Amino acid sequence: MQYVAFEQVKWESKYDPYAIVQRNVLEYDVAYGQNKIAHIPTLVAQQYESIVLSNTFLIHKFHKPFDDLNYVKIKN
Repeated sequence: MQYVAFEQVKWESKYDPYAIVQRNVLEYDVAYGQNKIAHIPTLVAQQYESIVLSNTFLIHKFHKPFDDLNYVKIKN
């Protein structure tokens, strides 16, 4: 088995990360807007460590805008 070295990083605000966590971690609110951004400080407060995976990438699958997006645009 080959082990990969990870770089530990400090969480920064205004960053929308994708996180891979264990199943027992509390899920974030799936509603539109600030969901993952709000979830990460919760993990930080619970003393989870953040690391960057090397040699990885993510493919974002296109989807229609959420209905909540219109609400956010109208409200703001």
